[in-house]
Amino acid sequence: MEKEVLKEIKLRYPFENLVTVNGIGNILGITIMLETGDINRFPRVSDYSSYSRCVSSERLSNGRKRGRITGKMAIGI
Repeated sequence: MEKEVLKEIKLRYPFENLVTVNGIGNILGITIMLETGDINRFPRVSDYSSYSRCVSSERLSNGRKRGRITGKMAIGI
């Protein structure tokens, strides 16, 4: 399957950097590359972290929880 995917996909610049990370191989690197698109559309690291759902979506004000921001919802659960 990996060979077929590599035939069809045009690898872009970030791909070479992605596969240097331990645990990220060709298929996962391609998936991240295709899902992310142009990384320059995220001006800050925190923007990409939020897009990737790697940070909490809690809103705090003066140490108090002020509501939860809902975003992507799980489908089929």
